[in-house]
Amino acid sequence: MENKEQSEGDKKTLISSAYDTLTLLSNWMLEVAAFILLPLIVYLATFICLSIPLAEIAKLPEWMFIAIILYGETIKRLLVFYRKYKGYELKLIRTLSFGILGITLSSILLCLSIVANHKTDRFDLPPIYYKFQFSIFVVALFNSAFIKVWLGTLGGEATLYTGLENEGG
Repeated sequence: MENKEQSEGDKKTLISSAYDTLTLLSNWMLEVAAFILLPLIVYLATFICLSIPLAEIAKLPEWMFIAIILYGETIKRLLVFYRKYKGYELKLIRTLSFGILGITLSSILLCLSIVANHKTDRFDLPPIYYKFQFSIFVVALFNSAFIKVWLGTLGGEATLYTGLENEGG
C-alpha cells in the first residue's frame, strides 16, 4: 500500500515538475518574443508584404545585435543569481567566459554585416558566413532559454532569484 502511494506521489511530482518547466519555458518565449525578437518579427512581416525573398532575412545584421542582447541578458541573470550564493566562483568564471565569447563573436559578425551592407564598393560575404551568423544567434537563443528554465526549476531558489532580479534591476 505504501509503495503505491509513493508511486502516485512520484508521478504527481513528475507532472508538477514538467508543468513548471513548460510554464517557465512559455514565460521565457513570451518575454523574448515580445521584447527581443520583435524587430525581427517586424522585418519578417515587411519582407512578406513587399514580396522580398525570405532568404534575404538571413543577411540582416540585426541577428547579431539580438544575439548580443541575449548573451548580455543571460549573463545578467546568472550574475544576479551567483551573487547570492557562495561556491559558484568557477561557474561564474565559465558564465563570463561563455558570455564574453558570444558577445565578441556577435560583435565581430555584426560589424562585418554592417560594412557589407553599407560599403559603396560592396564586398560579398560568402553564404557560409550567414549560416555561421544564424548559428551564433540560435546558440544565444537556446542558451537564454536553458538558463531561464534552469534557474526557475531550482525550486525555492527560483522565487529568491525573482526577488533578486527585481531588486538588482
